[in-house]
Amino acid sequence: MDIGKGVDYPSLFESEPFNTLDDAFNWCLNVAMNNGFNIIKSSNQRSGTTGLFVKWWTCDRFADPRNQEANAIRNNTSSKKSGCTFKLRVAERFTIDDSGNICGSCWVLTVSNRFHNHEMINYADEYRRKTAFDVDEIEYIKKQVLAQVPPAKISLGLYMRTREKPRPAMKQLYNIGVKIRSEIRAGRNPAQHMLASATEAGYVQYREVNNETAQLTHIFMAHPEAIRMYRSYKFVVGIDSTYNTNVYKFSLVEMIGMTPTNQNFTIAYAIMEGENKEDYVWILEKLRTLLPDGVSPNVIVTDRELGLMDAIPLVFPCS
Repeated sequence: MDIGKGVDYPSLFESEPFNTLDDAFNWCLNVAMNNGFNIIKSSNQRSGTTGLFVKWWTCDRFADPRNQEANAIRNNTSSKKSGCTFKLRVAERFTIDDSGNICGSCWVLTVSNRFHNHEMINYADEYRRKTAFDVDEIEYIKKQVLAQVPPAKISLGLYMRTREKPRPAMKQLYNIGVKIRSEIRAGRNPAQHMLASATEAGYVQYREVNNETAQLTHIFMAHPEAIRMYRSYKFVVGIDSTYNTNVYKFSLVEMIGMTPTNQNFTIAYAIMEGENKEDYVWILEKLRTLLPDGVSPNVIVTDRELGLMDAIPLVFPCS
């Protein structure tokens, strides 16, 4: 078989239907690398009537022609995109039992365009490392991701386990981390998952919703053990607010207590939309509910946040 521009691979991707999408992709990736190219997941569609998916996988040298002018001059970059048109179509199909009833689904592979416009490459073992994670490594990565370990340290940890495989790429670990967190959230967005996790852990919660927009504007959360410690050591409370640097543009307020042995502990967290006096009054009122009636902290330490300083005398006049 000649290797070069216009190469045709008519029968490489003929296969029986696959039970899972991962099985189909791993099989296609192995076939592709054995023949000098790589494939990537490109796009997908979903039928509005059956709800079945159609996936499109392309050569990694594919370039999306959308929004590109026909006579555009390409910049002198290091990109390996060559506009390769090789494309695989993976369609989900219902499986039927002997009685004619739907008993599941499978994935059927077809070649939509089987031509390449570039030279083939003999990929080194380091490149094949993309799909070389075994079950133990996946479990190790999952534990590290849940422990908030940075991908660079996860990569080093994987290498130190055996020293037989090259270190995986950062992008690969980022993608696995996103997939793991998405599976844990079970379809919920990060905010919904946070509230659900707090409820499962027994946190005391207060929420404020904008009646006009039905959007969440304030959240206050405190763990029962933290409340117990706060009632025992209510002498000094430190309140610190971070600016709205997160994706939701909300501010995070942390309330810290101190024991007689100079040990700090977290009393509660709060998230608020604004940083006005009214926002801090709402938070301090919730903090006051954690103590018995008529009891307040002796000292409240702040970072000179003006809205907070104006709100403290209104809620804790004796502090």
